[in-house]
Amino acid sequence: MADRKDEDVKIGEVLRRAKSKGLPFGWFCLAFFCLFYCIQNHNHRFGMSDFKVYYSAAQNLLNSKPIYNQAFGQASGLYKYSPVALLAFIPFAILPYFWAATLYFALLAAFIFMAIKKAQSFAHGLEPQAKTSAFFPYLLLLIGGAHFFRELHLGNINSIMLFFAMLAMELLKRGKNTSPGILLGIIALFKPHFVIVLPVLLIFRRFKPFTISIVTIVSGALAPVLYFGFKGDFLVHRQWLLTMVGHNAPDELLKAPNTLQRLVSLFVHNGFPGMNAIVTVAAMAVIYCMILFLKKAHPSNFGGNDFSTAYYLCIAAIPLITLTDTEHFLLALPVIAYLIANFSRQNLGLKLLIVLACVLYGGNWFDVWGRTLSDAIERAGVLGVGCALIIALALYKWVNRGEQRVGALK
Repeated sequence: MADRKDEDVKIGEVLRRAKSKGLPFGWFCLAFFCLFYCIQNHNHRFGMSDFKVYYSAAQNLLNSKPIYNQAFGQASGLYKYSPVALLAFIPFAILPYFWAATLYFALLAAFIFMAIKKAQSFAHGLEPQAKTSAFFPYLLLLIGGAHFFRELHLGNINSIMLFFAMLAMELLKRGKNTSPGILLGIIALFKPHFVIVLPVLLIFRRFKPFTISIVTIVSGALAPVLYFGFKGDFLVHRQWLLTMVGHNAPDELLKAPNTLQRLVSLFVHNGFPGMNAIVTVAAMAVIYCMILFLKKAHPSNFGGNDFSTAYYLCIAAIPLITLTDTEHFLLALPVIAYLIANFSRQNLGLKLLIVLACVLYGGNWFDVWGRTLSDAIERAGVLGVGCALIIALALYKWVNRGEQRVGALK
């Protein structure tokens, strides 16, 4: 009888440990993503048009065909990443498209799960007494659900980049230099917008990882010399830069409903020369100046948690200042985790604003509202307003962290 009780205790302990490690959420995600995959295939919507661009460009590279200015898929269908980034897609390009897309879908689903769990671990580090409930990862999945679904539907790469950006910060906080520097450099070769976090490294005097990031970017730019030769490398990078400039052209930025440039244009009729560049620089300058101000005002209290807070605020601002699709807004996930942690301890006004921001950010579910209403919400720029409000509230919470007795992201 005693052995039976001991066995029950052991089973109970295993179940408690499994729950603490997030296994129920893991099983939920596995079932949910499998169901989503089946529904997409049943409805003939398993196109993954963004992944098709990466896949087709990698095939062109293997067959010595052009990789830029080629319409590979829906919308523009242009490949917009650096030449060296295609190396990551060559293993997929040797497979038949359906199986390559299936494998990539599984990879994306895994990275979405890991990104959510890592965001939860950041929230757990806010304060010793700040304990997120078992529903915390489900809440993050719900708030960012519309963007996660679109990420899976299109087969983009944002969730992968976000996970590795969070991993880089985790390594930086452990005092590492080489590995996070290389990671940030590789991320910038895929998404050049991520270079906006590099000044944060300088502000916090992390010169070694900053230098290693720059060296990695330069090395990645020179690596295609081995395949194209010096002249070919120059030409292919020129084509890449022209593609990027065309994609973020002033007229295109003003058409994007969720950018700060579009928001400013509503108040400044027809804009003014250089408005897009000025808005972009001004937005980042505000964040950088806020970081510098807080560092000077509270030098003794400015530690590693502030480093990660500044880092994630910059990442969350990326989709607001560049021409991107809506799934790129999932980059705000760590900041959202920061906001909703210790939610019960916030004052009523801040609670209402956080709820409003999250609804604006993640409330445009196409399958719920239908095409007409969903498109109207999209054109109104509601998502951009929600993301900007999330950043503003996070800045407010950060500035007042001493009074509110809440920590910053770990």
